[in-house]
Amino acid sequence: MAVSDRELVLRAQKGDLKAFDELVLRHNQRVYILARRILGNHEDALDVHQEAFLRAWKSIRKFRGDSEFSTWLYRITVNSCLSRKRIREQSRDHVEFDEEIAGHSGSFSTNSLEQTESVIAARQILSSLPERYRVFLILRELDGRSYEEIAEIMDCSVDTVKTSLYRARKQLLEKVAPRIEGEGL
Repeated sequence: MAVSDRELVLRAQKGDLKAFDELVLRHNQRVYILARRILGNHEDALDVHQEAFLRAWKSIRKFRGDSEFSTWLYRITVNSCLSRKRIREQSRDHVEFDEEIAGHSGSFSTNSLEQTESVIAARQILSSLPERYRVFLILRELDGRSYEEIAEIMDCSVDTVKTSLYRARKQLLEKVAPRIEGEGL
C-alpha cells in the first residue's frame, strides 16, 4: 500500500532522507514543468527545480501541514521562479529564444512551421502579460490548479485569484484579438 505524502512529510521532518527522496520522486516532474512554464527555458527550470527541492528539504520541519505538500512545494517553486526572473531581467536586456525552437536544425514541413509559429506567437503573447498574471494563468489553465490551491500558492485570497485571472484573460484577449483580425479569422 502506498504511503501518503503526509506520512512521508512526517518521516522527513524527523530526518528520514529516504522519505524525502520519495516525495521528490512523486513531485519531480510537476515541479520541473511548472518552472519551465514560468521561466521559458530548460536550464533555468532545472536550476529552480533543484533549488525548490533544496529549500523544501531545509524547511521541511517548518511545514505545518495546513495545505497539501504539493501546494507548499508549488509555492516554493513559484517564489524561486519569480526570484530567478527578477535576477535574470536585471542582468540581461535581451530575450532568449526557446532552445527547442532556436536549436531546431532539421527542415520544417509547412505544417510543422505553422505549428512552430503558433507556439512562438502564443509564448510571446503569454510572456507579454505582467508576470503575476502570467503565473496565475499557468497555475490555472496549464497546471489545472483550483482557485483555492492557487490562493495558497500565491499567498492571497480566492477573490484575488478570480480577479487576477479575469484581468489576465482580458489582457490576453486584447493581445490575441488584433492577431486574429489581422489573419482574417
